Amino acid sequence: MGNLSEHSLIKRESPSEAKKGIKNPMFGVHLIGEKSSRFGKKHKIETRIKLSEKRKGSLNPSWKGGVTSENAKLREGIELRLWRESVFARDNWTCQKCGIRGWDLQAHHIKSFKFHPELRTAIDNGQTLCFDCHKLTYNFCRREEKK
Repeated sequence: MGNLSEHSLIKRESPSEAKKGIKNPMFGVHLIGEKSSRFGKKHKIETRIKLSEKRKGSLNPSWKGGVTSENAKLREGIELRLWRESVFARDNWTCQKCGIRGWDLQAHHIKSFKFHPELRTAIDNGQTLCFDCHKLTYNFCRREEKK
């Protein structure tokens, strides 16, 4: 077999075993202030708009020469994201049909996005709905607007 030194016979813990429970050097440590995680925190609206503008068009590392449609630009823009957050905040993150709070919520345009471009970012034209209630609306998934 060969020479087995005393050092090679010691059972070593795998890296995943060494970090579990009490053996973890961060066990019981609670980070406070600047060292805590930024999870759940958001930039100010002005900062978010600047960051959005900074990566638009040819400044974006994924730029492919302007192949994105106007509809996709509108739906993925900062204005619609801010509208969505405002509608959720106004409705207290609660579905306005069934009353479910904070579960799979979607912002619904009362008057359709397609036929009423002037109302796309009007907060009064928005409503917070859960997915199940949203799919029961007449204009869900770009269906034709009610006549």
